[in-house]
Amino acid sequence: MKIDRSTFPNYDDTTQVRAYELKGDILVVAVTPEPVMKEKLRFLGLDVHVERIVAAITEPDGQVRSLGTIPNRMESIRKLIKKLGPVEKLRVCYEPGRLAMFFTGSWRT
Repeated sequence: MKIDRSTFPNYDDTTQVRAYELKGDILVVAVTPEPVMKEKLRFLGLDVHVERIVAAITEPDGQVRSLGTIPNRMESIRKLIKKLGPVEKLRVCYEPGRLAMFFTGSWRT
């Protein structure tokens, strides 16, 4: 049996078709880069802990870089977000958990 592609359902009821190749024991998936958004957005990822927050940013060109660790204090969060530029071009994501009730909405500058 030969399988040369697979399909994946998307959240918007469309389907992706991806080609792949088996090289020995390694499955290589061919992913064609597609422009996801016309708008140039930055994505801030936050790993929120009781005492600290670990932050990373994804730039519009796809580059990901660590922003390090900041104290889990509102003034530190506001300072970081202000440093990253206009909030209209920034999307923030964090893992929902016990701290989500405190964190949701409170980071806005």
